This record gives sequence, C-alpha cells and structure tokens, in this order.
Amino acid sequence: MKKLSMIALLSFILIFIQSCDEKEDINGQWKLVQVETSEGILIPQVDFLVKVEGNKINFNLDVNSCFADIEIRNDSIIYDLAGCTKMCCDGNIDPIGGFLNYSGAYSFKKGQLIIQNENLYMLTKIELIE
Repeated sequence: MKKLSMIALLSFILIFIQSCDEKEDINGQWKLVQVETSEGILIPQVDFLVKVEGNKINFNLDVNSCFADIEIRNDSIIYDLAGCTKMCCDGNIDPIGGFLNYSGAYSFKKGQLIIQNENLYMLTKIELIE
C-alpha cells in the first residue's frame, strides 16, 4: 500500500512539474481587450487585432495596419519600428489607436496575453481571421 501511495505521489509531482514548465504559445491571433495607462484603464471601442507568426507581427490601429519583424527573447517581444499604411490619422476613432505598442515584456495570466511596456496591454486569443 505504501508503495502504491508513493508511486501515485511521484506521478502527481512529475505531472505538476511538467505542466509548470510548459510555455503558452504566443503565436496566433489576439484581440486587445484592455489597456492600463498612467491615466487609467481604457477599453477599446474598435477591434484591435494582433497576429504573431514566428518572427513577424501584424496588427491594426483604428484605421491603418502595421507589420514588423520581431525577436522573442527572455519573455519579451522586441521590434524597433513597425511599418504602417498611411490611410488616415489613427486615434480619431479610438484614442488607443494613437499609441499602440506591442513591444515589451510578455506573460500569460488566466489565458490572456499580457504585454508590459509604458502601458499594460491585455489580449485574448481568438480564432484566426484571414
């Protein structure tokens, strides 16, 4: 009986350790659900979508679309400048569109992607929209 209890305990510990080591995948399509700034919490009025695929990121502002090559290093998304279309002025429809920046430290909390730089961005994974 002790042997069986010990095996069960060791199995539980191994499963727990393995699940702690698994990293969530940042690749996929994400929807911005909240931004925390020094001024307060902002809820997007339009759908701000982010798509991460390998070393590329694509995202929309409220009018324009942006893209960049990224590097994932030490739980951070790193890119210098994003190329964006220039159809109109972002930030007129939703003020968030005027300052979006997904470069920064990232983590996962309760199934959400959290990106931290001068602001805190909370995103939820969604089905891939082409």
